[in-house]
Formats: sequence, structure tokens, C-alpha cells
Amino acid sequence: MSSNSTDDFLESLSSSSSSSSYNYSVQTILLAVVPKFPAALSILGSLFIVLDVTRSQKRRKLLSNRIMVGLSCSDILASTVYFLGTWFIPRGTTGQYGPIFLAAGNTATCNTSGFFTQLAICSPLYNASLCLYHLLS
Repeated sequence: MSSNSTDDFLESLSSSSSSSSYNYSVQTILLAVVPKFPAALSILGSLFIVLDVTRSQKRRKLLSNRIMVGLSCSDILASTVYFLGTWFIPRGTTGQYGPIFLAAGNTATCNTSGFFTQLAICSPLYNASLCLYHLLS
């Protein structure tokens, strides 16, 4: 797609109101859609690491690999929350750039998303553990 056709596509999304009464800004659409691609790649990469380590008896024995499995599981959880992103936000919520694109949740889903986002603190802790392991070994 050329830049001009991409701009036309985004403008058509922001100006169409067939499914709702909201007019979404280009920034809101991009902020809702763009994070889904790297989150999906992160989920796939982490899933590959988990499967690769857990399928081999030899790889499961190494402490660094077990830490990597914990890090990857934590990353799968965090990336899933990032992928679902705006779907958890209550419908009709307005952000800095206007109504939030793809907001379809309610207060309970928003609270659930917040809980799992905070639980994602495990990723940097596993990363620190892996650094410490390599430093001391």
C-alpha cells in the first residue's frame, strides 16, 4: 500500500460511523491497532521458547533455561494483555485523541486488564534473575 492509500484508508475508518456514533481520530486508530502486531510476534516467540525448552530433557535441566521459561511465560501473559489492549477498555471511553477505537469492555474487564498489566512486573524480575545467574556463573 502506498502512503496515500494508507492515509485514505485511515481517514475512511475515522470518518465512517456505520457501526457506532463515534468519529475516531487517526491517532486513536493507530494507538489501538499498531500494538497488536508486535504483541502477537512476542507471544509466538515466547511460546516457541517454552516449547523448545520443555520438550527436551537436557534443556530442562539447565537453570538458565528454566529461568527463560518463566520469563517467556510472563511475557506471554503480558503480551496477551497488550494484544487485547483496547478491547478491555469500557465502551464509550474518551481518551486524549477522542473516543477510543475498539473499546468494547466494561469496568470488570478494565480492572482485569489492570491486574494482569501489574502482574507483568514478573518479566523484569525474571530478566534480572537471568542477568544475575549469568553474572555469577
